Amino acid sequence: MRPSTRLSSARRGRLFGALAAVLLVLLSGSVLAIPARASGSLSVITMFLQTDPACLGEVVSIPVSAFGPNGIPVSGAAISVNGQQAGTTSASGSFLLQYAVRKDGKETLTIGASSKVYGAASTHLDVEGQQCGWNIRMDYKEEVRAANAFWIDSTLSFPNQAFVVNDDGTLALLNSSKITANYSSDIDNTEEAIAFHLDPPISGTAEIDFSGTYDSKNGVLLINLSSPTIALPGQVGIKVTDIQNLAPNLPDVTWGTLPFSDVVNLAKLHPWKASPTFDYKMFTLNKSAFYPEKLSLVYANGWIILERMQKSGN
Repeated sequence: MRPSTRLSSARRGRLFGALAAVLLVLLSGSVLAIPARASGSLSVITMFLQTDPACLGEVVSIPVSAFGPNGIPVSGAAISVNGQQAGTTSASGSFLLQYAVRKDGKETLTIGASSKVYGAASTHLDVEGQQCGWNIRMDYKEEVRAANAFWIDSTLSFPNQAFVVNDDGTLALLNSSKITANYSSDIDNTEEAIAFHLDPPISGTAEIDFSGTYDSKNGVLLINLSSPTIALPGQVGIKVTDIQNLAPNLPDVTWGTLPFSDVVNLAKLHPWKASPTFDYKMFTLNKSAFYPEKLSLVYANGWIILERMQKSGN
């Protein structure tokens, strides 16, 4: 008599369960799917695709699934990472593990699942992290019309300023404790033969306070920018450079400035919730930050831009 080639129901169940797990991995498109089986009948699978290192403190999402015999999803299974309880699986046997990256370089995580009915199982997964840095820069421009004849342009800006996240989650500038911004205000000259400038000139530097935290749970940077007010002269006139003596009898014109300028605080740039990869914020002021409202405001716009560097200091 030929031996039977039919599979017992128990063997068929184990085979179908394994096939179901493999099919789930293939359909997911993830290259880091690692099944594991303990001495009981519980299986745990993690599916995680990481193309680039995550920033330290950044939260990555790791799908975890728990299966019993015959590939049956196990609900209520306790999921842990490195021995720390993370949550329980849903009715579909799945759980989305949120993990904050802690190590610069490769870190091996132990993902565990346990069930009162099916026992326990665990698997291992590598996550790569790096110390990230960011650049932040700002540019503000406004224009007003004075004496019905002159257009005055005013600016406040600072170039890229590098910062990182400290171990406690706070943000810190790399090269200084404050941001140094440049400001200026002068007449927009349209004539080549006659040059007009404000007298006394308005220009200088201002220090801007920088602080903030990295909200790893929600994956956002909380940035605060504030600054002391910039003292202005209170009154300015026109200094004329008449290259070709075309207008020797130009009358003296004077007008007032505000006592101080406060672009950063007027723009309400704190707190700014920014994406850790790339973000920007545009703002518009409804009045001049340098001159009183009796001077006609043409525009007053600015923006602040944040970009992530691949590694701190690069």
